[in-house]
Amino acid sequence: LAAMQCSAAPVVVALDRLAAKLREHEEPPVGPLHTWSGGAARFTCPLGEYGLKFHWWGGDSLLLSANWQEGARAAAFAVELTVSQEGGRLDAVPLQVVSGCWMGSLGSPLPAHIPGCSWGELRAALLAAPDSSLQATVGFCPGGQHVGLDASLRVAGGGEGTFTAAAGKMLDGPLSDVAVAAGGRTFRAHRVVLAAASPVFLRMLDGGMREAREAAVELRDADPAVVELLLRHIYGAAIEVPLALALPLYALADQYQLSSGLQRQLRLRLSALQLAPEALCQLLPLAQMLCAQVVPSWVDQASEELDALVELPAFGSWPVEAVEAVISRASVSTLSGFDAAARWMEVQQPAADGERHHWRQLLDCMPWSHATLEELALVRQHPHAGKAHGLGERVTRACDEMCAELKQQLMELQESCEEYRQERNMFQRQCSELEAVNGMLERRCGALAMHGTALEAQCQVLQRRNRALSEQIADPARYGGGAGYGGGAGYGPYRRPGAARH
Repeated sequence: LAAMQCSAAPVVVALDRLAAKLREHEEPPVGPLHTWSGGAARFTCPLGEYGLKFHWWGGDSLLLSANWQEGARAAAFAVELTVSQEGGRLDAVPLQVVSGCWMGSLGSPLPAHIPGCSWGELRAALLAAPDSSLQATVGFCPGGQHVGLDASLRVAGGGEGTFTAAAGKMLDGPLSDVAVAAGGRTFRAHRVVLAAASPVFLRMLDGGMREAREAAVELRDADPAVVELLLRHIYGAAIEVPLALALPLYALADQYQLSSGLQRQLRLRLSALQLAPEALCQLLPLAQMLCAQVVPSWVDQASEELDALVELPAFGSWPVEAVEAVISRASVSTLSGFDAAARWMEVQQPAADGERHHWRQLLDCMPWSHATLEELALVRQHPHAGKAHGLGERVTRACDEMCAELKQQLMELQESCEEYRQERNMFQRQCSELEAVNGMLERRCGALAMHGTALEAQCQVLQRRNRALSEQIADPARYGGGAGYGGGAGYGPYRRPGAARH
């Protein structure tokens, strides 16, 4: 990867809305705290326009995700939260770096958890200084590109905490009054420039210390190439930092407490880098010693590239802590973790006590709780299984834990089945009651139907009688009636009492 692709400086994003929420609420409110639509967490970098969004992650934790607008490229980010006030950064709360790679289509952010950063810590830091502000410093690199040891990071010249006016030209130049020695090389510098850039240099060169008396500073055990990069940066020059020297440069800048922010630039950009397996194999152990903030990102990458890492010769020279950190990740299968541990142990110096200790140490950190019975069987069949001290005990324990978990699941299933049976019995009783009610209603409907039939027959009789009466009224003569309706001889079809029958 060319240096130009790793040259962009981190971007500072103001988090005013999140700061207001932190001051207002003792506990995290549910929902997004910083939304893309609000625009307060939006930032632009050479890769495009992006935004940061913070969410509640349960308990006191926060979740960070990124969004990007159309046209922005896939990118890998590293974000560091800082509480600042006028005059400098507050150091009350150590806020760690969170990194993650966001790649994919527009509107499909991939969240990354912020380790070691809680709502309570951020709120306490803000309330400790009423005039403070919350900021996110974002380092970034193009996504999907893995860099090797031949890559370099370009750090722009100038900036706060450096001798901007010199633009790098006064190092080893005229009027120098102090010598900086490292690894057999000597650099001619100026007391005032070093003292302004570093409080450590200030204490060494302003007082009764030997360095002040002799006008000479010796940086023991420091790589002269790294010292040259440090001094050129202090003198305001742009520097090209080979990836192999980035961690030593970070450690030296941190040791001398440079006020230029070089340390933050390096740790953010290193955290955002997606490393090739060869570079990862060389740099991860060094990062554990020199820059702990980049370790989580690189350990995550190593867990994804473990099969490639174990094939590299440098893997055998890792400290046991580095191996532990990688194989303990949940994303690493038990079989892959054991194979990596076995390959690492194979190249270590044979020492019975140390070997037993390392094996137990490695076995204890593996994610046994995620193992399947098939994986456990394959681990027992591994060619190095017989050399792994304590493996049988650990596999047995894993099986016991699996059995206990299965028993717990069985109990929960039995409880669920019992609840289901009770519910089923209740439903059956309700169905029986409903069937009884339905039978009663059917009987009532039958009785009502019979009653309706009887009523219908009565209605038919009444209708016939009504028709007969209507006919009598309409034609009384036909039925033997007289001249009128209402009396007299021959009225209707009915004879009067005493009348003779014809």
